[in-house]
Amino acid sequence: MNNTANGLNAVAPNYDDSVGEFSRGWLVLLACLIGVTAGFSSTYFYSSGLFLVPVAKELGLTRGQVSMSPLFCYLTAAVVAPVIGRAVDRFGPIMISLVSGLGLSLGFFLLANFTQSLSTFIALSMLIAILGAGTTAVSFSRMIVATFRKRRGVAFGIMLTGPGVGAILIPALLLPYLAEAGWRSAYQALGIVVLVACAVVGCILYTQRALIAAGSKDAASSEVPNASVRTIWLSAPFLLLGGIFLLAALGVISVVVHFVPMLVDAGITAASAAKLASSIGFAVIFGRLLTGYLLDKIDAELIALGMFGLVVVGLALLALGGSAMALPGAVISGLAVGAEIDLLAFLTARYFTVRSYGTAYGGIFGLFLIGGAIGPGMTGKLYDITGSYKVPLICAIGFMAVACILLYALRVGRSRWQKI
Repeated sequence: MNNTANGLNAVAPNYDDSVGEFSRGWLVLLACLIGVTAGFSSTYFYSSGLFLVPVAKELGLTRGQVSMSPLFCYLTAAVVAPVIGRAVDRFGPIMISLVSGLGLSLGFFLLANFTQSLSTFIALSMLIAILGAGTTAVSFSRMIVATFRKRRGVAFGIMLTGPGVGAILIPALLLPYLAEAGWRSAYQALGIVVLVACAVVGCILYTQRALIAAGSKDAASSEVPNASVRTIWLSAPFLLLGGIFLLAALGVISVVVHFVPMLVDAGITAASAAKLASSIGFAVIFGRLLTGYLLDKIDAELIALGMFGLVVVGLALLALGGSAMALPGAVISGLAVGAEIDLLAFLTARYFTVRSYGTAYGGIFGLFLIGGAIGPGMTGKLYDITGSYKVPLICAIGFMAVACILLYALRVGRSRWQKI
């Protein structure tokens, strides 16, 4: 059989041609965009809050009890992320993302049909995190790394707008259906959406598999041999990046989760607070596109320092400015959330080879998820103790300040470290 004819020996991409990258790789980018929009980070994360009240009502639980489910789910995702990252390096991102897409769809169907108590609700939510972990950026960003170099930042930015789109569309489309058909039918609807998206992504990636494989081989041919998990996770870049994004999640995500009650406490009506909170979703999308564009033009560590500095300003406005500074604080926080994942993917690709990318990204992303799971609870506890959000905001400013110090150390040490 002629391998060239069927695309198995496709010519490696010409990374010197930035315009040609998009004309050649736009289908890969489209598949990744659809994949993350319908993936775990979007469909579960942005729908979980919609189910709290109806699930609690049917099962005779409190909202606090039902809220334990997302917490355990995110912690499970944090544990699974490094495993998925290593699997991506070993078996390839296409296989992992598609199998995980089918698993995520199955998980929603199981949640709809077999939830009978708090324990089953939590257990099935944790199963969703395990089955759907490969539908996150862990898999899809690996395809972007293989396909784009000159315009990698823009490609990351476009792909990672997917969860932002999900944040806008999922509540708007799912909530009316949930109110009419019930929460079990709504979970089944999510399962169908994920299944259809998986089929579309699979069809696209099947036609582009040679391009992704060729890009991976071309990059790997000039890189160091495969590194062990221990070597990757004990390296200075991994430890610094892990610390940076753990602190960033603690500093930003906790504030975003508590944003509406924070505004209500500042004297803004609940309806106005909800409208202001919606501005975060649009700011996330804009932040990811802006960061992606800048990453192709300016040093990534400098962009990160600038974005994290903006976060400190936004948090200070929320802590000291009250309701008058609510909108600027919301927009700045949204820009930061948008920038964080762009920066995580880009910086991982800078310090680790294509062969090690999944393992490194999975570990760093797992730490980011841990911060995102712990931060909101910690903020709530500090509020309970002090009766105010000022102390949690000051703590968040401290987290971001330390993250900036680690970013500076990363930039200073870059010239001494070889890609792993």
